[in-house]
This record gives sequence, C-alpha cells and structure tokens, in this order.
Amino acid sequence: MKTFPNFLKLLIVSCTVILLFSTCKKASYHELAPEDLAWIVYNDGDLIRFKNDSGIILTYHAYHKARSYSVQGNNYYEESGISIVLQYDTVPNEGGLLYIKKLASGNEITLTWPHFYNKLYISSAAPITKTIGGIQYTDIYVANAEATNSRYYIQSYSYSQTVGMVQFVTRDSAVWTKIF
Repeated sequence: MKTFPNFLKLLIVSCTVILLFSTCKKASYHELAPEDLAWIVYNDGDLIRFKNDSGIILTYHAYHKARSYSVQGNNYYEESGISIVLQYDTVPNEGGLLYIKKLASGNEITLTWPHFYNKLYISSAAPITKTIGGIQYTDIYVANAEATNSRYYIQSYSYSQTVGMVQFVTRDSAVWTKIF
C-alpha cells in the first residue's frame, strides 16, 4: 500500500484549514450610540399628558422600554423602543410604539401613536421649526393621517426629538398640547 508523503499530507490539511476559515463570515454588529438612544425620550412608567382648549386632559402611559438585537444572516442590528398607550382606553390593541433600529446604512426611527392611522418614518423626514404652546422647537417632525374614523381619530401630530410628542389635532379640530 502506497502512503502519502508528509509534505502532501501537510498540504491537504493546510488547504482544508484555509478553505474552512476563508468561507466563514465574521458577524457584523450595528450598535446604537448614546445619541441614537436619545430619540427614545420616554422611560417606563412615564405619563404624557395633553390638554385641549376646553381643559380636558388625556394621559398616555409609556411602558416596556426594551433593547435587543434582530438578526439577518451574520448581521446583528441593535434596536430599542418603548410602547405607548392611552390610559383607560376602551379600544383593545390600540397602542403605539417609538422605535429605533441601527442599520448598516444608518438609523430607522419610527413612531406610531395610539389612534393615529399612519406610521411616521422620522429617519426619512426633515425637521421643521414650530412654536407650540409658546415654546419654539427646532426639531419638530409632523405626521398627517391619510384617513380618520372613529378608531383612528388623530388627524396630525407634532413630535420633537428632544421632548417627544408635543401636540396633536383630532378630526374634530381640537388641538391637544403637551402639559410640561
């Protein structure tokens, strides 16, 4: 029986090891920086209160703030968010979510608000300067509903990167401004 020379054995083992290591892809982690996380302005248990011109107050509750990773192949994308619900709401499953995800191309930041039909893609919107309740904000993102009905009755809202939801307008034209 013929045996392989030691050189040939070493060559086959070396090629196999090189092949194995060259085909393994290294995982890529996309982590949120502290300035990214600053978009999530609410904490667990925060109460966000709004008052209309008639003096009626609505209270929203922020809960379940979380950070995690989503996985796509060898890519790990960090994400964070917090859920928002209208306190004492009688409509089931009508919550909102402030959410940020770190992608290879940048951040994806979205906001859904209870009783608002659309999702605001903050990361693809441009901020405007707007005075609300006597305060001038330079970081306002505005969302307008495509449609309103008895369930989705918020017509538009103004969101500030630094303080969160500042104001919204319902389909009956009532203006609700945040109470600080």
